[in-house]
Amino acid sequence: MYQLVDATTSVTDLDDPDLARLVYRSDIKDGVDGIVNQYLDPLLGVYTPVEEVASVLNSGVVGSVDEGIQYSFEISNDRFALGDSRLVNHKTYYYMAIAYGYNMAEENASPYDVNAPDYDGRNQPYIAGRRNIKPVSAIPHFTETEANGTTLQSSYGDGVQITRIEGQGNGGYNLDLTHNTIIEILESPNHRSLNPIYKVGAGPVEITVVDPVKIPLGTYILKLENPIFTNNIITSYSKWTLIDENTNNTLASSNQDIIIGTEKYVSDLGLNIKIKQVAEPGSDPNNIDNNGLISGTIDFEDPNDRWLSGVVDRDDESPFFSLWGLNWIRSGSFTNDNDAQMSDYNQNDDPNGVFENVVQQTNVIFGGSEITGGTWAPYCFASYFNDGPGFSNTVTNSYSKIENTNSVDIVFTNDTSKWSKYRNSR
Repeated sequence: MYQLVDATTSVTDLDDPDLARLVYRSDIKDGVDGIVNQYLDPLLGVYTPVEEVASVLNSGVVGSVDEGIQYSFEISNDRFALGDSRLVNHKTYYYMAIAYGYNMAEENASPYDVNAPDYDGRNQPYIAGRRNIKPVSAIPHFTETEANGTTLQSSYGDGVQITRIEGQGNGGYNLDLTHNTIIEILESPNHRSLNPIYKVGAGPVEITVVDPVKIPLGTYILKLENPIFTNNIITSYSKWTLIDENTNNTLASSNQDIIIGTEKYVSDLGLNIKIKQVAEPGSDPNNIDNNGLISGTIDFEDPNDRWLSGVVDRDDESPFFSLWGLNWIRSGSFTNDNDAQMSDYNQNDDPNGVFENVVQQTNVIFGGSEITGGTWAPYCFASYFNDGPGFSNTVTNSYSKIENTNSVDIVFTNDTSKWSKYRNSR
């Protein structure tokens, strides 16, 4: 989508930065980011490249690259403003959206050499849409005076509270349980919650506000249907349905495999629903974002009293002075040619060492030297050499698998009633 300088700007002007500037972009998730067309230069008699779709987003452009179609977005800045770029209330702005397609068959192995044996004349994988292209206007304004007085209870991008009825997983998102659910887990006989409630915007499905004016009061059930099995294990779903709990009416549905990622705007509710099936950590470490790591943080009740630290990790690469006691997180692809016991473990699971840097902290050693590194790691990377925290190579390599790593909260408290291993003495 482009912002236009005025309503007279046409589709032929979109390449002129004085008349049109890109503000938003998204595309289907298919492994294609940038697209280059080759055009014949009539003077030189050869094809020259033109980047029709950039492989990265330029500064000021919202959206994403190769992450799936987004059906809503927020624009808060004027791309033509010289000073303060914030949009001005009651001023008219003009925009134009254009769709485009990609044809892999048009990729040419030798696009610059018309005499090459494998040259076939196909040089233009990008094609622009040609229908329903017209300028549209938008006027930002206050909503308080609408409908004889309007008070909004939410803003664009706000999340909703989700209760899990059944299932498991995190969808690649940070999960955060409500206080009542945590108390239920701690106080129940089997220490679990059958229907945990997630804090607003912290559930396994991304449901966000698009149009705050339309948000109704209600409870809705989201169902994943048509399970897809791989080796008798459910690995995805090919359909989801949103149902009104009170009327049992279906409000929205999608028949797209969630492993690709599916997003839909439900206009009647003013909500956007985005569901994706994420791969397990270690399944494709070179292509999965952060190898499945979502986040790792440490928080204190009193931020001024950071009473707990950890032993930071440091790879032992020195052939003369060994610090093997600090090389306790063995993720990555480090190999010690002189001593195999110093090499990283399970190198195919995390070759880039993503899990070496979780909850980074700084230690002071040897009378003032500072080293910084990760202080938490999956057990499969815990060193079992000498005083490492790992038990044995059998446990680390055979029983502890990175794909079984779960999202967890680990809490240290002086309230003994909440200690998981605490028992009252008799």
